[in-house]
Amino acid sequence: MIFQDNHDPSWIPDMRGPFADELAAYIRHKRALGFGYTEPTCRLFSRMDEVFAAMGADGTCITKEMVDTYCAIKPGQSKATLSKRRSAINGFSDYLASKGWADVARCDDWQGCGTTFAPYVFDHDEISCVFEAAHRRTAGAGERPHAFYTALCLYYTCGLRRSEAMQLRVGDFDRHGATVRVEMSKNGVTRLVALSDSTATVVAEHVDMLPDPSPGKMLLREGRSQSAWSRDLYAFWHAALEDAGVPLRADGSRPRIHDLRHSFCVHALEKIAQGGRDIRAALPLLSTYLGHKSLTETEYYLRLTEEAYREVASAAEAKLPRLYEGGRHAAS
Repeated sequence: MIFQDNHDPSWIPDMRGPFADELAAYIRHKRALGFGYTEPTCRLFSRMDEVFAAMGADGTCITKEMVDTYCAIKPGQSKATLSKRRSAINGFSDYLASKGWADVARCDDWQGCGTTFAPYVFDHDEISCVFEAAHRRTAGAGERPHAFYTALCLYYTCGLRRSEAMQLRVGDFDRHGATVRVEMSKNGVTRLVALSDSTATVVAEHVDMLPDPSPGKMLLREGRSQSAWSRDLYAFWHAALEDAGVPLRADGSRPRIHDLRHSFCVHALEKIAQGGRDIRAALPLLSTYLGHKSLTETEYYLRLTEEAYREVASAAEAKLPRLYEGGRHAAS
């Protein structure tokens, strides 16, 4: 099964290691409880099974050595990746323990896994400069650079996740209705996302550039693996940031593509507040549009507005006072 072509919500990787059957049962168990457990998550467990097989595990126990090996910090590995590995092994170990397994270790050393990382929220002038720079790079450059520009438009104007845009197929775009259908996203949610007129025009232009615009073809990365396309997308993104004069962050890193989604949310809340609309009524709509599973996920963006747009936070605070009690960005 090719990663980028898999859309089956019941899919389980072909695992052949010592815990293959138990891991498959665990994935089905979690899905039955309502967890999405889409392909990226399943790959974590497939990799876990491979690591344990390489260690000579016989599938009868999970030792501390096995846990430490799987959770060891690799060069260049992010804290987020490490946290996912530790969460995966702990969840699986707890599952085995609930079934009566006596000898199952877990990773209890979570020190250093937390993060105080704050997303980068572009201001309106910055975002205009970035998109102008990105658009200039598409001039006469062909289908591939235009695909990258189209992706950036979807990330910012629709708040799509990076993986969601990469998984879109031509048939997911409704030219006449100006919408895209997002299938089985991060939370296992399928949703219909409305496009602005300008973004709908960009997507339509891209479809017209495709050599084969059949409904089943990938919209943005036809014929390319997810990793290769993502690598070139980031090169395009970093070049656009440099052209636009967006400085490096304090830690020397560049703003991420995912920061476009954060910026979309903050700017959407800003527009809601400026329009005098009830934020309590608007939050559920924004939550659905973003593909969030609960309002708690969406409320996080109200905290981001504390730094970026204090007037938005003030409007929200008056109606949602408990939201700011004890929060990292709470008003003093």
